[in-house]
Amino acid sequence: MKKIIKNAGLAMAAMAFVFVVGSTNAAAQNMSGTVTTKEIKFAKGKHEATVQGSARYARSYVYTLGAKAGQTMNVSVSAKNRELTFSVIAPDGETLEDGFAVTEWSGKLPQNGKYQIVVVMNDENGGSVPFTLKAKIK
Repeated sequence: MKKIIKNAGLAMAAMAFVFVVGSTNAAAQNMSGTVTTKEIKFAKGKHEATVQGSARYARSYVYTLGAKAGQTMNVSVSAKNRELTFSVIAPDGETLEDGFAVTEWSGKLPQNGKYQIVVVMNDENGGSVPFTLKAKIK
């Protein structure tokens, strides 16, 4: 009897493993195509850019821009839905201080390279939300 219970336990563990792995693969498949990446380019002689977009829940909108260490960057996003936020990611992949899930951010940049401004819609019932993203580097 003890041996049967052990084998039943192993079978249950194996089924749980298959379920988790299967769920993870399904989740990964559902995540494909949910990230949109665009580069922010400043007009010649300008240090400020405005981007218009529309965000949906469970999608990420990544805006990249090049900057140098020591420069100051100001970023803001405006939308009718307050659940639309952004995060600022440094070239090394680290989120900048006070730069996670915000609607306004300003700070001195720590390194040279491509920075990412990741816009997300956190309201699953919000539908498609138009937004304006402003970025300024000086």
